[in-house]
Amino acid sequence: MKSNLKIIFVGTQSIGYDALGMMLRNKHNVVSVITSKPDSHEKWSNNVIDIAKSKKIPVYFDNEFTPSLVKKLKPDIIVVVGYRRIIKDEILKLPKFGVIGLHASLLPKFKGNAPLNYAILNFESVTGITLFQITNKVDEGDILGQAKTKIKKDEYITSLKKRVFDLGIKLLEEKLWQIVDETITYTKQEENNVFYCKRSPEDGLVDWTKNSHSIFALIRACEPSYPAYTFYKEKKIEILKAKINFSNDSYIGSVGQVGKILKSKQYLGK
Repeated sequence: MKSNLKIIFVGTQSIGYDALGMMLRNKHNVVSVITSKPDSHEKWSNNVIDIAKSKKIPVYFDNEFTPSLVKKLKPDIIVVVGYRRIIKDEILKLPKFGVIGLHASLLPKFKGNAPLNYAILNFESVTGITLFQITNKVDEGDILGQAKTKIKKDEYITSLKKRVFDLGIKLLEEKLWQIVDETITYTKQEENNVFYCKRSPEDGLVDWTKNSHSIFALIRACEPSYPAYTFYKEKKIEILKAKINFSNDSYIGSVGQVGKILKSKQYLGK
């Protein structure tokens, strides 16, 4: 089956790469690709530009993503995946089916930036991904569909993202065909005015006065490109993995003190 729906695809990162690949495999009519460059701390292993060039699809960068370009391309819909820029109001009104996008949370929970990171930090047991109508109010448009998954107690952000993003690609695949067939339904979001801010590398600093569960959550929620960290004798130490010890071993010392416990349970402070 081939879709005649004219689509502008707007995307970045691995999820954008996977989404564009899925759409082309499903023979959707992608007339152009809009993308942006990675932030300074990022390195993307897959880039939508590679797929677009291989299929001879025109590529534009975010500074070229203007109402005049969209009017020229005349899309029926704009699909946004993994893109972190604000889309101009005038653009949102141009396509027949509007602008839709994926957000990695079960909206209306965890609106804003880094939703999966904050889900771990807030000890959520379930998360997911939402396909929704993008409006001029951030993450507040009508919902086209959602997919859920459990967060494992010892799960790190990398594996959670991979699973949630895979669910998002399947959700987009299903709902795009419903848009083509005009059988899609829209659900208005419940009201929730809680938004989360963008995380920065500095947010990974461990506060050793917090309990073990909070510290463990921080380590698991930090991205590999800017992991959790601490300082010892003025040297920065990155913490990539950790484990909570639930044994009955006796520990002697103050919170945050660096030391070593021998099998004999003798404490060697530093």
